[in-house]
Amino acid sequence: MLERRSRRTDRGAVLLVLIAVVVLATAAYAWIALRVDRITESLRRRQPLNLLFVLSEGDSLIAAEAFLYNPETRKAALYHVPPNLGGVIPSLNRVDGIDALYRRADPEALVARVEDVLGVALQGWVDIAADDLGRIADLLGGFSLFVPTPVDAVWNGRRVLLPSGSVRLDGDKTRDYLAWEDALETDAERAGRRQKLVQALLAGLGENRALLAERAPARLLARLVRTNLPRRALDALVAELGRFDAGRMGMQRVLGNVRSV
Repeated sequence: MLERRSRRTDRGAVLLVLIAVVVLATAAYAWIALRVDRITESLRRRQPLNLLFVLSEGDSLIAAEAFLYNPETRKAALYHVPPNLGGVIPSLNRVDGIDALYRRADPEALVARVEDVLGVALQGWVDIAADDLGRIADLLGGFSLFVPTPVDAVWNGRRVLLPSGSVRLDGDKTRDYLAWEDALETDAERAGRRQKLVQALLAGLGENRALLAERAPARLLARLVRTNLPRRALDALVAELGRFDAGRMGMQRVLGNVRSV
């Protein structure tokens, strides 16, 4: 009698465990589906989409560009938020630039600060390391950019050679273009150069949407970026980037005065 009751108890425990597993799996699937809907549904319904594109190297913020896109009109704007944009940061209890908030493992604090500065809600972020940006350039066949004057300089122990005119930069040239700094270059010129690089990235993704719709290139792109967008949402974004002319995108930047504190 006791043995039968023990067997029934064991079966009941196993059944409860199975039910719990099914419930958790269903909840996880529903959570992922809802996250997908935030992006794909915005695009499907032609609702505005706001994303933050971050270029970084290690735990150092190189550029933060807010991409504000209206699928209904197929128009977009790119806002440059300077890494040295200062202000009181309550979490750090001091005045500092927004770059002090950046952590590659978790850029949510930076995203929240950019939302406060611009006064808009951002539905997602895409963080690309400098080396991975070069790999993306090679994947897409290079980035098309206009370089006003040729560059022949040594930067951080490496010789930087950039031709002038309308050029297509491969991975190595893209990394040089991003990292190199000219002592005579103003903050505005440096910001504009990096903003144009993000513009070229968006244009390249859109132009190569057919390639990136294939399984292998899409998986490679997903490995080269860090993002809170689910894979399906990232694919939908790439497809949407082919619908607008990145060359006519409005280019803006957050202005201010340079001060030392």
